[in-house]
Amino acid sequence: MINFKHGESYIGLFFVYIVVFIASTLVSTIAFRNGILAMPVLAALAVFLASSELKSGIALDGKWRARHRRGSKEYSAIVAWHVLVAIVSIVICITALV
Repeated sequence: MINFKHGESYIGLFFVYIVVFIASTLVSTIAFRNGILAMPVLAALAVFLASSELKSGIALDGKWRARHRRGSKEYSAIVAWHVLVAIVSIVICITALV
C-alpha cells in the first residue's frame, strides 16, 4: 500500500495501472482465449487503491492528485466507488468461470 501525501500527484500510478491491466488482458486473451480472465487484476488494482486511500486518509481526485481528506463527502464517495469496482470485478470473474 501507498501512503498518499496531500497535494502530491500520483499520475504515474495511473500509467502503471493501465500497463498492468492491458498486459493482463493480452496474456489472458492469448493464453486462454478469454479476456474476461483479466478481471481479477482489475479487482486487485481497485482493492489496492481503496486500501491505500483508507490507510492514508486521503483519496485521489480525477487527475490522480491526493486531494480529498477523510471525512469529506468526496473522500467517502471515491473510496466507495473503488470498493464497488472491486466487488463488481470479482462478481464478473465468478460468473465468467461458472
